[in-house]
Amino acid sequence: MPEILKSGNYLGITKRSVDYDGILITDTLYNKDNEFPLHSHENLYIAYVIEGSYIESTRHETKRCLPGSVVLHRIDEKHSNSSFACRNRILNAEIQQNWFEKYNINYECIEKNISRNSFQIKLIFSKLYNEYLINDSVTALAFETGILEAFNSVLAADNFISGNRPEWVKKTEEILRFEEPSKLDLTFLANETGVHPAHISRDFRRYFHSSMSEYVRRLKVEKAGEYLNNGKFTLADISYKCGFADQSHFTRIFKKFKGITPQQYQNLLLY
Repeated sequence: MPEILKSGNYLGITKRSVDYDGILITDTLYNKDNEFPLHSHENLYIAYVIEGSYIESTRHETKRCLPGSVVLHRIDEKHSNSSFACRNRILNAEIQQNWFEKYNINYECIEKNISRNSFQIKLIFSKLYNEYLINDSVTALAFETGILEAFNSVLAADNFISGNRPEWVKKTEEILRFEEPSKLDLTFLANETGVHPAHISRDFRRYFHSSMSEYVRRLKVEKAGEYLNNGKFTLADISYKCGFADQSHFTRIFKKFKGITPQQYQNLLLY
């Protein structure tokens, strides 16, 4: 029978653990020799991958978790972990049941919606990791408000979308994903989709959960990640191919969204 881990317990090496009034933060380390069979945890927790990579398997899917990934683990959800990089570091935010009751948050709704692994939540956890490193008198408040912001953004996103997305939204996503960034503006999108520019501007966040500029930058970073995975291009080549102003701009934007520099990301792929 799979092991059920009690609050604050993980199968890696615990570097540090701090309880911020119902939010238990645990900094854990893993190495390439680690391989963990099916197990679960008694509380919901969210894993933020700081360094390294690994494969996680559940009943529903198998995926590789890379630096910057935010992974939800539901209560009693059985999962296994394997194929760790040489060095791995994960910041775990475990949410006690009474914390949900304290803020009158619908626990089941959070479980359903946070699995989307939304872009906003990745940004929030990147900021929370920085707060964890600062570790001053304001850090507890930062985690409290940050986790609330993450959950509220997910709930808000769930209220924004109902049913199938309109055709103009699908067309807009296709354009943003494949068109040259230099061509992108509201007039161009309006001409391509047949929708008024003001309508696109007003409703974009309802469907994509970010500003248009943030979304485009994220797509550029994802494309850069594909080139980095390829291993055949220099950072200068990738910055040009993905439409960044220069390599320093590429490095700055990539780190904002992934939490590490392109060079650090590339080095991790060599493990």
